[in-house]
Amino acid sequence: KALLQRLPAGSEVHSFEPIHQFLPNGQTTDDASAWSRKTWPMGLSDLDRRVSFQVWDSQSVPSSKGEPTSWAGRSQEVALRDVDDVLVEIIKESRFRGLDVLYLNCEGCEYEVLQRLKSAGKLTSIGLIAVSWHAMSSLWNFRCELDTALRKSHHLLQAALSYEVWVNSPIADKR
Repeated sequence: KALLQRLPAGSEVHSFEPIHQFLPNGQTTDDASAWSRKTWPMGLSDLDRRVSFQVWDSQSVPSSKGEPTSWAGRSQEVALRDVDDVLVEIIKESRFRGLDVLYLNCEGCEYEVLQRLKSAGKLTSIGLIAVSWHAMSSLWNFRCELDTALRKSHHLLQAALSYEVWVNSPIADKR
């Protein structure tokens, strides 16, 4: 929330939510900071595909310790889109100059999204990257490779537990 309050007037915020029950209603504008939000009903990935996500049911029955007694969720098929293709669409649609901020807290997709942006040559054009790293089986092996790639164009501004903020100062300063 603090990051959004610091966005310059006219900024566009694009968020991606593949689970339909979590989608906000329509596009919104925050009058205090004059930024607009568009929520896309899909997730981001390194390629277009459909996958099944496990979604917790809000009606889970807690035990005496406050934890669910069993998994009370369901599986939902969701659409994931190639992050590079989506960025091309956003740039065409809004005619903006590039991606100022990339915030990733996507329960494991951060590895494939950042790897795809790296392979497409777009990682270096992002002003600020905030990422929450999740330990996702073998994907954790890509963490060191992505760290090396980020260090070539960005510097680590903040790190706390698994959350990091990377800044590409020349890009961020221009915008």
